[in-house]
Amino acid sequence: MTSERNQSDENVVSAGGSGPSTATLQQMLAISTSLTNEQNPNPTGPVDKDRMKFFFESLQSIQGSYQDDIEVIKHSLAELKSWSGDNSSLESCTLALQNIMDLVDHIDVASDFMKLNGFAVVSRFLSVDDPEVIRMSAEIIGISCQNHPLCQKAVVDHPKIFPDLFSVLQSSQLKDGVKLKAVFALSSSIQNNPAGHDKFKKLNGYDVFLSILKTADIPLRLRICFVFDCLCSQFPEIKSNLLEKHYVNYLVELLTLIPLEEPKETVLNAMLTFIEGFYDAICECKKEEHNLKPILEYLIAHYKDEVVVEKEKAIRLKEELDRFAPEGEPNLKK
Repeated sequence: MTSERNQSDENVVSAGGSGPSTATLQQMLAISTSLTNEQNPNPTGPVDKDRMKFFFESLQSIQGSYQDDIEVIKHSLAELKSWSGDNSSLESCTLALQNIMDLVDHIDVASDFMKLNGFAVVSRFLSVDDPEVIRMSAEIIGISCQNHPLCQKAVVDHPKIFPDLFSVLQSSQLKDGVKLKAVFALSSSIQNNPAGHDKFKKLNGYDVFLSILKTADIPLRLRICFVFDCLCSQFPEIKSNLLEKHYVNYLVELLTLIPLEEPKETVLNAMLTFIEGFYDAICECKKEEHNLKPILEYLIAHYKDEVVVEKEKAIRLKEELDRFAPEGEPNLKK
């Protein structure tokens, strides 16, 4: 799949196989299912004329709604393109960004947004002085790129989007709520995307994320932790580098910072993924300086007979560590 940025506005709906034929399948299935009931129990048999008419009218309604969405996207992008660059006039852009954000979770709309050069238009607003506008722009990128290789490629190929997102993350003026959306945009662009991951590494993305994991508020740290968990699963070769950069220290610290009554599954999952098939990580986790085993024992005792995922994850992690003697050899007594 490739980006089609030069596609004209007039042809964008039908180009590249986009349009309502893909992402509206669930709606079509719902309509089709409604054609079969007690009076017509055989889904492979003929459908009477009234039901067939209902089906085609419903399908036309879906297609019309899709065309309306594309018109909203075009109008909103035109509004954003007309922005003069004056921060005092950003209020007029907020509604346009909101309109786009509400629609691009539809995979076909996201494709057409990309073909209308939407990422180039929206990314201009990652460097303005309004935190809310920055947040919305980053969220649009993140939503569009989720499980969407075409949009991922367009974002990765753009020369400024990644650097601007990293600037958001490194800004001392922006709050963590805005930075959460920048992390979301970057993670959506690189997951299951080797080209995006390579660019992320080249721009020192791991160092930026580790710095956040070390110093940010808990919600942002948890988001980084979740991203690292995904990346360790998809690109296990990064584990050695993370180990050298004290990733285990940051995970253990985060585990202790989260109040007992709040979820810890994200951190425990990240630990389990990190040590999987990685002998050096297991040895690191067993070091007394981390105090990890007593922390896990305390968590397990705290949950007692409760059936909670944190207890199950803590038990699994402790069992994995107990399988190895202090010097790292498997404990055959277990």
